[in-house]
Amino acid sequence: MLDTTKLKEYAQLSQAAYAYFAKTDFSGFGGKEEIIEGKLQTVDKGDFTKKEAEELTSRYELVDQFAGNSREQ
Repeated sequence: MLDTTKLKEYAQLSQAAYAYFAKTDFSGFGGKEEIIEGKLQTVDKGDFTKKEAEELTSRYELVDQFAGNSREQ
């Protein structure tokens, strides 16, 4: 049986899937985690609070993102 902590974690991972990382240059100013946190906080693409984004990036690593059927690559 799932507890509320696991359900929250699964919900946040699902929410993070909506963040848009295509064409993101991770070599810019700041670390990769800071760039990802910024993308997670984007309105209508991630909608995370700063604290939620920091907690998620401390637990998980972005490896790749599949853009689905988008024509944009």
